[in-house]
Amino acid sequence: MSSDPVVGVLRTAGQQSLDEPGHFGDQPPSSWDVIPGVKVRNDGVYPAVLLPGSVYSLEHDGIGWQLTPEGHSPHGYLVDGALEPVERLELADRPLMLMPGRRYSVSPDGTGAWRLREHANGVTR
Repeated sequence: MSSDPVVGVLRTAGQQSLDEPGHFGDQPPSSWDVIPGVKVRNDGVYPAVLLPGSVYSLEHDGIGWQLTPEGHSPHGYLVDGALEPVERLELADRPLMLMPGRRYSVSPDGTGAWRLREHANGVTR
């Protein structure tokens, strides 16, 4: 368990995906969550998908915010519906302006909610 403070619960929705099973290993598309209104732009543009049991880092690299699964290399940027860089995320109770220079993580809490944490001094533990 991280001692870094929870900023809030990320607003998510169940995935309504046309992706075939096997796209993300053995997890069926109906088990995925997405961040509404947010997409990942890399080799194409895709819904910002969160997979059960995964932990994600959220870091700004000077160009934009990258949501990266633990153990993977950054590969895409968070964008909105107009393909503009995302500067804020919707929490369950309010919008949150992301602050470049700070590092965040997104992880499930066991109840189906996704917790957004801010890491002390920009260092992920």
